[in-house]
Parts: sequence; structure tokens; C-alpha cells
Amino acid sequence: MPKVQNQIQIVDTHETSETLVVICLQRCGHQINRTLLNKHLSYKEHTMTMNQQILLDNRPVGEATAANFKLVQTPIAELQEGQVLVRHHYLSLDPYMRGRMNDSKSYAAAQPLGEVMIGGTVGEVADSRHPKFKVGDQVVGMGGWQEFSV
Repeated sequence: MPKVQNQIQIVDTHETSETLVVICLQRCGHQINRTLLNKHLSYKEHTMTMNQQILLDNRPVGEATAANFKLVQTPIAELQEGQVLVRHHYLSLDPYMRGRMNDSKSYAAAQPLGEVMIGGTVGEVADSRHPKFKVGDQVVGMGGWQEFSV
């Protein structure tokens, strides 16, 4: 099985995103060499200004590999009234996701290329401009393969 350091290049990440990448690769059947992976990771104080996201970069042929995904950093936009910022702690990886990576007719819409992979998440409200949610609330949703969602 390919090793993670041969499949993707991680420039900078937080522990949450590292866990996300490792889980995604393990679910695709890849062996993870934690020592080598950690050489590529840089942990720094969390500032909630940047979001780590895993995008579907190209459609897999056969088994999905890390080469089908792209890890990017994007700025977190200012919240608008009625929105919450959720920091994900858990991501549900399900078999149906592989089918969505194809661009073919199915019971679920195809995952668009260049967009955050869809997925169920459990997380914590990190910032809120919504009257019914406060910082620290535990929430579930479809936040996708990223560290934060709005």
C-alpha cells in the first residue's frame, strides 16, 4: 500500500486536520506511517482564521487514493447574523461517499470537483451570531471534510 508521504504534501496543519487526513487515507486502505507523517506537520496555536479543507481534486478510477484529493487552506469569513462557526471533532466516512466520487447517475448527486467532500460531522460551536446557539454547544450536521464549517 502507498504511504501518505508519497501521496500528498502537507505544508501546515492542525491536529484536527491531521486526524481527518489519516482517517480518510486509512478508510481508503492506506497504511499510515505516523513518524513520517508527523515530519510534515507543524502544530501551532489555533487562531480560527484559516480553515483546512479536503477537496475532491479528480475522479478516482477504481479504488480512491490520496492522489484524488487536495488539502487546502482557506480563510474563514466573518459570520453573518444567524450563522454559527462549527469546529469539527468527528467525521462520518460512509461507503456511499465512494459512489458520489463518480460522475454518474445514482441515488445521490455526484460530488463536484474542487469542492469540499461532503460528510456528516459532529462538532462544537466555535463562534456564534445565532440566538439559539452559544460557543461550546455540541452540534451535528453535514459539515464535510474540513476543520470548520459555517
